[in-house]
Amino acid sequence: MFSIFLIPAALTVTLGRMTRSTAHGWAVYAAMAALCFAGVFTACWAESQPNPLLHSQAIHIDQHASPLQSGGNMEGKEVRFGIANSALFATVTTDASCGAVNSMHDSFMPLGGLVPMVNIMLGEVIFGGVGAGMYGMLVFVILAVFIAGLMVGRTPEYLGKKIESYDVKMAMFYVLIFSLSILGLTAVSLMTPNLGLAGITNPGPHGLSQILYAYTSATGNNGSAFAGISANTHWYNLSLASAMLVGRFLTIVPMLAVAGNLERKKLIPPSPGTFPVHTPLFTYCSLESFSSSARSPSSPRFRSAHSGAPTPARRQDLLSRKNRNSLMSTSRKRSLWDAKIVRRALIDAFAKLNPRKMMRKPVMFVVEIGSVITTIYLFRDLAAHKNTLGFDLQITLWLWFTVLFANFAEAMAEGRGKA
Repeated sequence: MFSIFLIPAALTVTLGRMTRSTAHGWAVYAAMAALCFAGVFTACWAESQPNPLLHSQAIHIDQHASPLQSGGNMEGKEVRFGIANSALFATVTTDASCGAVNSMHDSFMPLGGLVPMVNIMLGEVIFGGVGAGMYGMLVFVILAVFIAGLMVGRTPEYLGKKIESYDVKMAMFYVLIFSLSILGLTAVSLMTPNLGLAGITNPGPHGLSQILYAYTSATGNNGSAFAGISANTHWYNLSLASAMLVGRFLTIVPMLAVAGNLERKKLIPPSPGTFPVHTPLFTYCSLESFSSSARSPSSPRFRSAHSGAPTPARRQDLLSRKNRNSLMSTSRKRSLWDAKIVRRALIDAFAKLNPRKMMRKPVMFVVEIGSVITTIYLFRDLAAHKNTLGFDLQITLWLWFTVLFANFAEAMAEGRGKA
């Protein structure tokens, strides 16, 4: 397992040396390592718990650790590996583009099976494959720098290059490729009983997980599976092959576009508004960028450099810069959580739910539509007294929270920019 991470982890040091900022390389490494350890500990804890179906009063099979057994959920695991090594191997091989298994992911507990699925859904950027994990992680670095710039009302920069709307659009295109491939093909499979649903062996929520994991693994080019699904059909062979092609090749296009666009830009010296990319705050922002939603970027404007004697236009430009720097200094003195800004942002978060405004942000508009649909289903199940109310309520609340938090963050950025 150590050799799986050896080269991908070493590339963070290479990044630091190539950018002449060793601390930046270690900051990226810290973000990857934090996600890796979180996955390992979560999967290990989940699998060490007794299976509730076998621990019920009707069956009551002893699953506690003792001198005679390792305890926990040992279904689908080899005794020689046990809980810890099985959870560790499942996390490591889905962090990287490996796909090897020493236990059956389909037999993991719900939370334990969620860990490898999420690892692949992130694009296998937690160290990832050789090279592929690094450029995938740099997408989230660009998004982290962009979001940090939005929150303080400054133009984002990365390694001396301005991050403009084109760069953010290409980064989001990379992110959306995974979502469209995984969710789109999963939705088609779920809506076709004779094609997609015919292959599942566990009707119900776990059958959905089997299909979702299949397209997640194929798009991420991982190779592992919730192996209970019967995927050797014409539909799954063709659709999984399409997902593999999209995940392997189409994601390279936006990354090359970002690289080419940044290469053409001139280096600019750091300023007081430059977000440092070698601090623990940057690592935290990188972690936050995994769950942040996209917002419509606006193209920043730049003034061209002047030379020679200060003309009237040049003097006016210098005066405007001085005034702008003074305003930036005043803005920095204002607390990020200024009461007036927060109150206004809370109101605007609900005002921005207007579909006409949300249509300008396609991603969040789709989430809002999903929130409305789940709310309708929630009230329908409430009237029918179904036993899925808890699940429906959780999904509905999380979707509305996502939309409102994205609107709140955007309103906070606007308020800080006007302050």
